[in-house]
Amino acid sequence: LVLDTHHLLVENVSVDGRPVDFSLAEQHPTFGSALIVPILSLSTTVRVTYATSAASSGLQWLSPLLTAGKEHPFLFTQCQAIHARSVVPCPDSPAAKFTYSATVTVPQWCTVLMSAIAHGHVKNNDHERTKKWSFRQDVPVPSYLLAIAAGEMESVELSARSRVWAEPRVVTRAAHEFAQTEAFLKAAEEITGQEYVWKRYDLVCLPPSFPYGGMENPCLTFVTPTLLAGDRSLADVVAHEIAHSWTGNLVTNATWRDFWLNEGWTVWLERKIVAKIHNDPKTYDLKAALGMRGLVESIEAFGPSHPYTALVPESDGVDPDDVFSRVPYEKGFNFLHYLSTVVGTEQFDLFAQAYIQKFKFQTVTSDDFRTFFQKHFAAQPELLSQIDWDGWLYSTGMPLIINKFDTTLISQVRTLGDKMMTTTDVKKWTKAVDPRMLRKWPAPLWILLLDTLLLLQTGSHAQLSVGHLDAIDAFAHRHLSTTHNSELRFRWFTLSLRSCDLRVLDRTIDFLKEQGRMKFVRPLFRDLCAALGVARGAAIFEECKSRYHPIAAKMIQRDI
Repeated sequence: LVLDTHHLLVENVSVDGRPVDFSLAEQHPTFGSALIVPILSLSTTVRVTYATSAASSGLQWLSPLLTAGKEHPFLFTQCQAIHARSVVPCPDSPAAKFTYSATVTVPQWCTVLMSAIAHGHVKNNDHERTKKWSFRQDVPVPSYLLAIAAGEMESVELSARSRVWAEPRVVTRAAHEFAQTEAFLKAAEEITGQEYVWKRYDLVCLPPSFPYGGMENPCLTFVTPTLLAGDRSLADVVAHEIAHSWTGNLVTNATWRDFWLNEGWTVWLERKIVAKIHNDPKTYDLKAALGMRGLVESIEAFGPSHPYTALVPESDGVDPDDVFSRVPYEKGFNFLHYLSTVVGTEQFDLFAQAYIQKFKFQTVTSDDFRTFFQKHFAAQPELLSQIDWDGWLYSTGMPLIINKFDTTLISQVRTLGDKMMTTTDVKKWTKAVDPRMLRKWPAPLWILLLDTLLLLQTGSHAQLSVGHLDAIDAFAHRHLSTTHNSELRFRWFTLSLRSCDLRVLDRTIDFLKEQGRMKFVRPLFRDLCAALGVARGAAIFEECKSRYHPIAAKMIQRDI
């Protein structure tokens, strides 16, 4: 038996109750050390006694000062992509799925949650100082979906199968923000044609150092508090994590090279869910346009010929964290949308249902997907002949074909952005704009406008003047430096820094200190280094580093 480990202190191993000699392979800095246990039968019980260490990258132990309540410590895990091996000896590959059960002993004040169904808790016979929680996951999952959160938490029920957990000071805000969860679940069931198999869909709003927007742990989605905008404008992230319950958790990429099968499908399903909830097909197109900037920036960061910009990248022997970008999400989505234009939307929607039905509870490769698609549409060879599979899957850079979406609303925003970018006289374009219209814009349109300005700025290497920036902020009527909408704040700081407007510097540093979401902190540190110099940027990072998850700290260190 060979199990993955990384920074685990293995004390002893037994097989069927008898101690055995085990060995640990030479330590690899990224992949850790294989734990090798001699066994005589495939039907056997192996027990490993071990301890984690301070270097276990899948665990983040927060001191009370880094929590909302400031009274108790907090623990949470982040096992994707290959960090489960730093939490528990396991086959740490998405190709290996397993069921699991767990018991967790914690202090009396502590609540424990896992990516499994809870079976209650009991007080231990130690003068009521500790209690034991029990969990069981009966649906096979890969190791990256192992998850635990432990700390002072309360919950609010959202529906019969869903509730939201958070620290007491945060839980009411979280319940308001994620009130649409049940509606998202029902929409996903209708689109996929498959019932939700995981029984519970709970959310836990973690402390701010959580490095992602969300993590699709079965039964217990992790979300960042940066989603708490107050107006539910960022709650669509929950639609993405719910979509993973089918595309990712139920049908899982067999290797990290095939990550687009998790994320491209999930972005597609998320956008279908959101369009259905809002009863507005244009929402799908708007989200696709918003996603394009992330794809463009990821490809520019790597370079258009970099192997990591391929949908199926050459990444053997590479840390999956190094490959992580918007490419599998947005390039994957664009490939799936392209396929839907080839065969027709209605037929593609039926294909999506058949795909999930065929591969549920299994893992899938890009070749499996290609074969199934070709078999499903075998009666239409004239359509299949249009698809350049190798070009889409293995070519680097931007998607092979740029999809066309309904750009009526998008064009209006981009026209305005172009005026702002190219008109040096601020008074000219401010007179041509109706401020009442702009102030009524929902957050997604403001995000699109700022994205448009950033794209134009990147393409022209131009800068906006202080006057331009002040006029935009006034039009927004949102106080973009202090808005609760983290997506807007992030883009505003980015636009200002790239325009050499350092008036936002203090607020940018505050933003970097108050949360650790990699989507925000990584590019902002790159922009800080460009604006202030690497030495100053690195010094600011050292001030923030202790607040960040080990994964985020590692990636920022490499960026700068």
